[in-house]
Amino acid sequence: MLHFQQCNGHGAVQMFGAVLPAQKSLLGTELPRDKPPMLLSFHPESQIKEMCARLGIDTKLHQLASKCSYGEQQRAAIVRCLQQPFEFLLLDEPFSHLDNNNSRLALQLILEEVEKRNAAMIMADLEPNADFPATKTLRL
Repeated sequence: MLHFQQCNGHGAVQMFGAVLPAQKSLLGTELPRDKPPMLLSFHPESQIKEMCARLGIDTKLHQLASKCSYGEQQRAAIVRCLQQPFEFLLLDEPFSHLDNNNSRLALQLILEEVEKRNAAMIMADLEPNADFPATKTLRL
């Protein structure tokens, strides 16, 4: 199932990245900020922490990624993705390890970021998502 949301403009494609078990922290914030622009955060640290709190992972930020559940890792990957600048967001089963409540919370956060940036997004999922405001849905 592909869901589309239209916007003006084109841009880079961002996919939710995997959390590496060897990372020292769930968000991988130990990466130096002097890395290439693709690793620089779009948001200040306070806003990143607020995003984590909204998704219920604020108490896990300094925990080893390997000690976190798949759902916690997936929510961290969503926050990490939203730290990057984008005009176009591609989501491939972004809520596969989340329950309905956490899926709704994550989708709301994603939609807010998409709207702030006047970005477009495509979400691929196995099941229809009634909470996703699609302008077009394709069944493959």
